[in-house]
Amino acid sequence: MEERDWTGALAYWLGRRRRDTRRVLELIRTHGFSYAVRRVWLRIAGRLSGVPARRVRPLARVRVSSPVEGLHFPACTDPEVSIVIPCHAQNELTRACLSAIRQGSGEVPYEVIVVDDASPEPVADRLGPDVRGIRLLRNPT
Repeated sequence: MEERDWTGALAYWLGRRRRDTRRVLELIRTHGFSYAVRRVWLRIAGRLSGVPARRVRPLARVRVSSPVEGLHFPACTDPEVSIVIPCHAQNELTRACLSAIRQGSGEVPYEVIVVDDASPEPVADRLGPDVRGIRLLRNPT
């Protein structure tokens, strides 16, 4: 009797995992990997905390060559989130990352910290004065 209960429970558990896997793969196919990871994370966090997962919208797609000129981030004295962007001589990738953050930001107060990891040309020189509201840190070595 106990063995039958155990095998039934195992079959149910494996069936759930199979359905969950199919759902995640469908999310990746239709909305992209980042969206799927975020949905799964919110679902897990909701189960652990007892708070239902919020509706999630896909992040805006930004071309790597998107311009940075005129990017202004809101001043935040008490951020709930710190977004740290490490960079090393990746001008276009840093620009695309900043554009995506600005375009996809919501209501949560946040700060953006760009850490230049000993790039040959300092990131402050590459971004210029048109990017405001971020913290720039430079590791010289």
